[in-house]
Amino acid sequence: MRLLAVSPLAEIYGGERVLLRVLPALRRRGYSVKLAVPSGGPLADAAAERGIPTVRIPLGPPDRLTPLALAGAAVAPAHLLGCDVVWLNGLPTQRLVPALALTGRPAVLRVNNPLREPPAWWRRQRFWRVVRAVSAPSAATAAECVAAGAPPASVHVIPPTGWEDGGRPAPVAGPGGGHVHVGFVGRIEPRKGVLELMQAADGFLSPHPEAVLTVIGEPLSEDDGYAARVRDLAAASRCHDRIRFRGYVPDAALEIARLDLLVLPSHAEPGATVVCEAAAAGVPVVASAVDGVSENVGQGGVLVPPGDPDRLAEAIAALVGDPVRRRQLAQNALAGAHRFDPSWAAEQMDRLLRHAVTASQ
Repeated sequence: MRLLAVSPLAEIYGGERVLLRVLPALRRRGYSVKLAVPSGGPLADAAAERGIPTVRIPLGPPDRLTPLALAGAAVAPAHLLGCDVVWLNGLPTQRLVPALALTGRPAVLRVNNPLREPPAWWRRQRFWRVVRAVSAPSAATAAECVAAGAPPASVHVIPPTGWEDGGRPAPVAGPGGGHVHVGFVGRIEPRKGVLELMQAADGFLSPHPEAVLTVIGEPLSEDDGYAARVRDLAAASRCHDRIRFRGYVPDAALEIARLDLLVLPSHAEPGATVVCEAAAAGVPVVASAVDGVSENVGQGGVLVPPGDPDRLAEAIAALVGDPVRRRQLAQNALAGAHRFDPSWAAEQMDRLLRHAVTASQ
């Protein structure tokens, strides 16, 4: 089976880490795999390290057509004709559906981002003659997909993966130094609630001089000043010397494994790959009770209302000061981490891809 997986991004975030973990597992199941990327960058480099060949299909920004997107539409059919089935990784990749219809290639769509409104594509019956299945990272996102117009029988829950294909990693020792390392990993954007985390910082750093907050990630390319406001709040904090910005790192899972506590104060989150990576590493979590986060945190963390810095600070401070509770949550997280096995995710994706091919014949 010849598979083309399509990514709208050249960088590596949660949805792309799932690709990099599941594609090698699908290759072990007999697939010939290629990955389409918009340009060179971290994702193409990581694919090369795993022996996955890449091709270029630029998709342009998701909210408007650009010359780059038109160029991608022009070159896509040649690449699609060389495959049997396509993995569309993220809503922006739906731009390839006309080319898929033209070439007669079926697809499975992976939903990695919140459905802010029902996609216009989904109202067209012919769309579902091309996209034969939808993979959702949580039951909450699956319900959103159905409400947005996806045929219920076509929607399937496959949680994000927590580690690389080939086996769960051994526990990683934290940086130590007498500190309790609290961290955020993700894009610095409004949906992730990073501003609220900065507003909460003094509430858990001031009473705990052993606590250090690290922010790992970069702003969106079209950032409107949000990242600057985040940094300004951090600089104004009484504990600014214990707030660190690391920027983008290629191996986020390794950085998560070194934390004592992961914080995810998102306003919306379909599945939260970082939560699954924390579970695999035995790192407890404080996260917003939204969407798929509640499902994937399980008993491995504490949930708080989104957009409430005071409650967020209170929950973080309580765990920073209670190592026994942190260890219990870590044990709970490890016990439930089997749900995030890339081999299981590959098995489920294999089933959807083969169904898509059979249904289109």
